[in-house]
Amino acid sequence: MSLSNEWTEWHLTPEGWVRGTEKEDFRTINREPPPDRVKTVVYKQRLASVYSKLEEGHSVTWTANDSAATSRLETKFGPRRAICRPSSSSSASRYWKRLPGRGGLRGTESALWA
Repeated sequence: MSLSNEWTEWHLTPEGWVRGTEKEDFRTINREPPPDRVKTVVYKQRLASVYSKLEEGHSVTWTANDSAATSRLETKFGPRRAICRPSSSSSASRYWKRLPGRGGLRGTESALWA
């Protein structure tokens, strides 16, 4: 069992990247995917122990059939972006890399680029 194993879905829409369902260490927050999404990316973080290195990564889990719209929105808001918000309840939050957000984000989330 790992010390921390968290993930967040991010959906690319005409409005930008929108937070989806997320699993934190002690809770899961379910959110329905937006109907106008063109891509879904899951950003993952795992910390095996307090002595191990934080494992981070992302994967594309869904893409719309409209590749032109997907390309256009990736150009506007960033391709294959993995976005996260440090959580105060997260075991791994103190280890998270923080980079300033860019246009296309809703709220004050920070962005992690793969």
